[in-house]
Amino acid sequence: MTMDPAMPNDMRTPSIVADKPALDASGKRFAFFDVDETVIRFKSMFVFANHYYNRTGPLPGVIGPLRHRAFMARMNGYLRAGRSREFINMAYYREFAGRSQAAVQRLVRDWFRELRESGQDIYFPAVLEVIRRHQAANTRVVLVSGSFTELLEPIAEELNVFKVLATRLKVENGRYTGAILPQQMIGAGKAAAVRLLLEDEGADRADSWAYGDHHSDIPMLSEVGHPTIVSRDPEMIRLAAERQWDVLDPLLT
Repeated sequence: MTMDPAMPNDMRTPSIVADKPALDASGKRFAFFDVDETVIRFKSMFVFANHYYNRTGPLPGVIGPLRHRAFMARMNGYLRAGRSREFINMAYYREFAGRSQAAVQRLVRDWFRELRESGQDIYFPAVLEVIRRHQAANTRVVLVSGSFTELLEPIAEELNVFKVLATRLKVENGRYTGAILPQQMIGAGKAAAVRLLLEDEGADRADSWAYGDHHSDIPMLSEVGHPTIVSRDPEMIRLAAERQWDVLDPLLT
């Protein structure tokens, strides 16, 4: 983290606005971004679920809302019971068992098109600016998410990112089985995926960036030389101060 050289050591705290990425385009550099509530303003899986249930099954216009409410009641029940994010993700993806991958991909495209046509501002402006600055510096932007790859494809295309590291769903004979392929992209799984990509690309971890909003992003953030907490949450800001990480207010314009 870049500090003001005139600032005494005992007064050093992370800037509330992350340092702007350097514009030196030399070398192979990567910037890793969590997606839900870091790049976009919502949890993609659960916003998509409403569209999914209202477009599938018998009499979707009538029964779909009931199926969606039952699904959300199950998910909220898991949360109240203290189930982990990993458990909830696996329960979510079991809902796709038997569904055609091609049909779900079409639903994703329809959902994203309707979302964009609604005029809703889906991206955090400050984070979008940081992504653009990284891209202008020839830094390769990578989305890292527990959401599934197919759901992130429209976002990745719109933002013109280098790569997506996300949950891969198991497919047999063109249909989802309800299982996921290793490894799960939460917590340590995100960190392992980031570490492997950097190793495969021969990139320097110390000269890479990562951005996340949640405690589960800490392992990923710890893998790079330039970690940034994207949050207004006091607890996350305190954590950043303890670790001398930068903080980015996602609502800054």
